[in-house]
Amino acid sequence: MSCGESDNVLCKHVLAEKTFYVDLNKLPIGVTVVSATAQAAEDAALVVETIEVVVADTTIESATNGCQDTVLYADRALLVKLSGGTPTGEETPLVVTWTQSDGDVDSMDCRVLITGSEPGT
Repeated sequence: MSCGESDNVLCKHVLAEKTFYVDLNKLPIGVTVVSATAQAAEDAALVVETIEVVVADTTIESATNGCQDTVLYADRALLVKLSGGTPTGEETPLVVTWTQSDGDVDSMDCRVLITGSEPGT
């Protein structure tokens, strides 16, 4: 992801099984994520393999493109593993919903762009 791209745009090849992060550092101070779900509302072929809360502070190092490293803080970020999808050239929404330690439930729309083609098509 380049510095100019939104954190909410996820790009993957139709054959790839790829893990993305969702940074929730916007949560109020002291509030953490308890659990989470994700659903691709408009693409039945896009599969959410797993979604998990980051359990330890993790640094995502930037590529050599001049971006700053991203720090994912424990209990304030998610890892979402996706596979499949339909390569339409259009973005499809992925709705991520989480329950917070303060009892609130919140959601975020991520946009997934599926590229490529499957063999034989």
